Amino acid sequence: MKKIFEEIQIILNYLTKDDHGKDLPKTDAVFVFGHVDKRVIQQAIKLFKKGKAEKIIISGGIGTNKRDPKGFPSEAQYFASIAKRSGIPQSKLILEEKASNTLENVVFGIKTANLIGFFPKSLILVALPPLLKRSEKTFIKQFPNIKIYKSAFLLNKDEWENKKSIRRLLGEIDRLKKYAEKGDIKYTNIPNKVISAYNNLKNQLS
Repeated sequence: MKKIFEEIQIILNYLTKDDHGKDLPKTDAVFVFGHVDKRVIQQAIKLFKKGKAEKIIISGGIGTNKRDPKGFPSEAQYFASIAKRSGIPQSKLILEEKASNTLENVVFGIKTANLIGFFPKSLILVALPPLLKRSEKTFIKQFPNIKIYKSAFLLNKDEWENKKSIRRLLGEIDRLKKYAEKGDIKYTNIPNKVISAYNNLKNQLS
């Protein structure tokens, strides 16, 4: 059992690695990937209040898995409601409410910003931690001229140590390969120790 937990941690560390160890610079905006986990927007709010960004771009319609964003018409609206209750002015928020997947988040989110005359040159990406790697690689592929940093909230120690969550982690590794082949994201050279952990966990679940 200990070996399984170690392998889960290897994959999690790879997928969730952010720039917390660095002194994040001031950027044009925090770019938030929509979700129903409010810790995502709370991380963005924290960064904004630290003066790390001029605006918060929130991209999210209703996800492909049809998550209910707490009764709001879109994930973006749900997150915006939390931001405004936290004292973030409406004028600092840019909402994109059509995206239903990560590629659309990126493309639609930047298009929405551009339509109102906002052309960011640097962004801090904030997403559910295991989605951070794919979010980054999507941005690098689609908008290579935008400087990207990453930030994520800390996961609870045992949050992803169940079969359903492990399958989601394995699926993220699959998507890094699959979407690179489609041309949606930048190719990722996945470390051997991550591939080994992936194969061992997959065998455990089969």
